[in-house]
Amino acid sequence: MVGNNGKLELVASRNLDSEMVESKFFTSNYKMIKKVSITGKEIIKNDNFLKLTEKNEEYNSGWSIYSPIILQNRILGVLYLDNSFMGFSLSNELLSMLKVIGNQVAVALDNVRAYEEIAELRDRLEEETQFYRMKLKTFPESGLIVGKSNAIQKVLNQIYKVAPTDTSVLILGETGVGKELVAKAIHLQSLRKDGPFIPVSAASLEQGVVASELFGHERGAFTGALKTRLGRFELAHQGTLFLDDVENLTHDIQTRLLRAIQEKRFERVGGTKSIESDFRLITATNQNLESLVENGKFRSDLYYRLKVFPIHVPPLRDRKEDIPLLALHFLDIYKKKLGKKIEGISKQSMHYLIEYSWPGNVRELQHVIERSTVLCEGGSLFVPRLKDVRHGKEFESVSGKEKFLTLKEMERRHIIDALKQCNWRVSGELGAAKLLAMKPTTLYAKIRKLNIQKKFG
Repeated sequence: MVGNNGKLELVASRNLDSEMVESKFFTSNYKMIKKVSITGKEIIKNDNFLKLTEKNEEYNSGWSIYSPIILQNRILGVLYLDNSFMGFSLSNELLSMLKVIGNQVAVALDNVRAYEEIAELRDRLEEETQFYRMKLKTFPESGLIVGKSNAIQKVLNQIYKVAPTDTSVLILGETGVGKELVAKAIHLQSLRKDGPFIPVSAASLEQGVVASELFGHERGAFTGALKTRLGRFELAHQGTLFLDDVENLTHDIQTRLLRAIQEKRFERVGGTKSIESDFRLITATNQNLESLVENGKFRSDLYYRLKVFPIHVPPLRDRKEDIPLLALHFLDIYKKKLGKKIEGISKQSMHYLIEYSWPGNVRELQHVIERSTVLCEGGSLFVPRLKDVRHGKEFESVSGKEKFLTLKEMERRHIIDALKQCNWRVSGELGAAKLLAMKPTTLYAKIRKLNIQKKFG
């Protein structure tokens, strides 16, 4: 469109009802432009009216053209050329040039529109798939620990430092954070990686058989001991023994454990022969051992012998950026195991997973993904409702009957936030219109339309 300033301007038909009406320049031509944008037929006006100057001289006015921009029978806009005050005549060459310009503008407009549609589609696709298309970052050699957060990177750095040594390691962390995985990663990075990795949970052992399980027993040592049995310390020879829930050991077992660590020697239950075993001990607990030491429930000398190199594994709620990686890792495992073709986890369900508190940590997440995979019948995984047992409240899933804000309500809230930030000023450099990149008149219209009112107090 060429206006009185002689510049070429373009107005797409989709913007006629809003932007054009607000401009004084288009007010008198709006009906003509609207008509061309609907019919697709060119309109040429030859107006002859008089304009009086200060010297009372008369000038003949020129002409104006409303030419549709058409591509493949689609009206993309209107090219408006006004010569009311320029004084040059309308010629066939000018009309031909106008059509050539219109064709070029039509192609350009179509390209812009196609690009916008592609960009919008790409953004929407990325928004829905960014979680299950991201590359999983795991512990390089062991492939056990999944995560990219600073908290888990700190754990990995500690593993790298202590793994090549034979130093005793005490792994601290809540239930389900993956303490055994940390112990196994240390083992696989150590010089003992070709030896056995023997995990045992003290909490799972009955008090009467703890000594037998750890140190072994001789034939006839007690009723039912029909043959000699090797204990876990013997089985861990030239390898690693991982003793979890160490706080559950009795004082008698703690005494025997301390000697086994210091001397690498012990006796089987019912035996007198001293057994040697070259093992590395890694222990773990979800309790405060210092408090147990103060209360006399745990030997202080054993505590200090175990915590030579402590590693604290953070709870899942403190490393939320790892949740998408872990969820996808478990999904990949269980969809293969169950033979299901699940493309990934929906954005809404992933947001739900990230916001949940995970009192059971990584173990709970693993079980939730497994259960969701079993129940899944489509190509995208949705997560059922969960219950935080610590707080006794149910955490609703966003899948199924989730509630969404309408676009109108989202726009209303966004405008209110902008107005509050600008102290309810609309226009000017410090106004909300400037912040929202829109004209003050447009913002005023939206405020009235959305019934936005300033609230005091």
